[in-house]
This record gives sequence, C-alpha cells and structure tokens, in this order.
Amino acid sequence: MSIAEDQIRLAAEEALAWLPGLEVRRMFGGWGFYCDGLLFAAAWKGAFRFRWRRENHWMYDAVDPALIEDEPAFREAVLTVLEGLRREPAAGAGRRRR
Repeated sequence: MSIAEDQIRLAAEEALAWLPGLEVRRMFGGWGFYCDGLLFAAAWKGAFRFRWRRENHWMYDAVDPALIEDEPAFREAVLTVLEGLRREPAAGAGRRRR
C-alpha cells in the first residue's frame, strides 16, 4: 500500500465523517469504504473511486479530488452511489468483521 492511498483514505474519511455506519477496511492494496457493510468506494491505485456495476462487472471510477473538497456535491454523489448500490442485488452488504 502506498502513501498516496493512505493520504486519500484520510482525506476521504474526513470528508465522510457525516455518514453514519462508515467503516474503512484494507482491501487489494488500498482501502475499502463501507456504509453499513456495503462497499461503495475505495482508495486504490492513487485515487478515491466510487464502486458501481456495469454488465455484471464491478467498476471503480476515479473521483475528481475537487469533488471531495466540495462538501455538498460530494455528499450528494455519495448518497447517489449508495442509493444505486442498494438497488443492485449483487451488491448486498457483506459480513461485518468482528
């Protein structure tokens, strides 16, 4: 894991402090962001990325860093991603680690 992912994680975690049920876990060389057990984003490959599904494949699209700094726009984007994932049967919330 690189310093970049750690810095991205800290900035995103701070920007997501308003989100109830937020949990951040290590995943494939970066960090996974979960809301109530549902993976919705990752700090991975040098960027904060939102998770979504296209044609039965999980995608992780990089988020413009300026969006993370724009609190109202970032909040809206996060809620939109979460709403879409909650409608996606394959996205089911994973088991929480103990």
